[in-house]
Amino acid sequence: MTLTLNLFVLLSLLELLLLTKAFWPVRRPLAAGLAIGIALLSGTIVGTRFSLATILIALLTLYRVLNLLRIVQNRSEAHYLRKAVRRTSLILFGMQIILLIVLRVADATQPFAQTWWLVVSLIQLAVAAMLFVSTQRHLRTTIPLAVSEHFSNSQLPSLSVCIPARNETVDLEECLESLLASDYPKLEIIVLDDCSQSKHTSDIIRSFAHEGVRFINGKTAPGCWLSKNWAYEQLFEASSGTLVLFCGVDIRFEPTAVRSLLTAQIAKDKRMMSVIPRNAVPRFGKDQLSLLIQPARYAWEFALPRRLFNRPPVLSSCWVAERTLIDRNGSFAAVKNSISPEAYFAKRATRRDGYSFVQSTSSMAITTVKTQTQQWATAVRTRYPQLRRRPENVCLITFIELGLILGALPMLIVAMVQGLVGQAFIATLALTLICLTYAEIVSLTYRQSFVRALFIAPLAVILDVYIRHESLWRYEFGEVSWKGRNVCLPVMRTIPRLPRV
Repeated sequence: MTLTLNLFVLLSLLELLLLTKAFWPVRRPLAAGLAIGIALLSGTIVGTRFSLATILIALLTLYRVLNLLRIVQNRSEAHYLRKAVRRTSLILFGMQIILLIVLRVADATQPFAQTWWLVVSLIQLAVAAMLFVSTQRHLRTTIPLAVSEHFSNSQLPSLSVCIPARNETVDLEECLESLLASDYPKLEIIVLDDCSQSKHTSDIIRSFAHEGVRFINGKTAPGCWLSKNWAYEQLFEASSGTLVLFCGVDIRFEPTAVRSLLTAQIAKDKRMMSVIPRNAVPRFGKDQLSLLIQPARYAWEFALPRRLFNRPPVLSSCWVAERTLIDRNGSFAAVKNSISPEAYFAKRATRRDGYSFVQSTSSMAITTVKTQTQQWATAVRTRYPQLRRRPENVCLITFIELGLILGALPMLIVAMVQGLVGQAFIATLALTLICLTYAEIVSLTYRQSFVRALFIAPLAVILDVYIRHESLWRYEFGEVSWKGRNVCLPVMRTIPRLPRV
């Protein structure tokens, strides 16, 4: 065991040496050899000493192997790749050293094993309580307060609604029809045909021209721009409203929705607002994964104490901001390769309490009709970039979800089998808080309660872990498409490969 650990540490040091300038020119074969060696030694460690600590070390090794495979794949810019791989290697190796220390401490304190498990149970309860309290707070603060002010048509600012469209059909028509039925007096609607592969999208847009919808023929995005952000930039430059609202073609507006939204924004003196739309209720017997995908996406915004990280919750579905806020913060050029440009502007607006995250209400009725397939595609497209494209972040969040959130369930089972009443009570309380938290978010997502939502939180965690790893794999080694375009190129600084001759 000692020899194996020494060899493991030696190969880890060689991995760090590989990332120096001297060895970087021959990085690909060396990285492949190190990945094989580290994987074999990690398997030997688990086989020699099977325990929770060695299993965790082996799991961390999988992420280190993925990190080395990034070098073998070699599809990012050399400078960016070396910097990214080096940071990940140092963090993952450091996490393994900590686990080795924990293994030694556990050996020395074997008689106090029950105390350690009690500590873990208490941490699980603390995490569950934090998520529950944070969710309750966000549910309370995102309800738009009643606005007593009434603004006349002349008092309301001009609004430009900007919609990027690519390869669209019925969704675009229904979105535009809902906007044209709006009672907002100063409404400019602009739709950009984002280089659609068929003429049907432009035909739909032009068919609404007689009703005042402006058409823009989009240009191909520069290499460093994400196509969606380039579309936003073109729409923003073409717009003239004091306020600018961005939304996708899956959004539907009731006639009073836009006026209610802007009345609330003006009355509360906010520079930007992001709306939590109502979602189409999944059909019985169909689209049941929607209960796991979309609410999990909302959970990332609601359940985390984002004020501690200075990262306000925000959704890209529908958001409105003052023109000056976008313009003075560099416009979309400042976030040209960001998967969530709206998060940047929300953070800027928050500095002076100028941002608000609000739920759709009966008067501010804004809904989304995104299908289960579209929800899955959006989750895969956004999850890895939201973690800053870092495998170590994926690893850490996975450990937290499986160990501190989902882990309450196996902890309860073990405690009941061993007759540990105190730990069983703590685990039951933690699991109850987690299930209630997820059920609340499901109810928010669809504006109606689902009894089964109380029991599907563990499945939502497992699916969230899977989606996160699919997102990682496809960004690092495959392709992530958004409406027929590979978004890996600008997001990951990927070097496009020439086609074979």
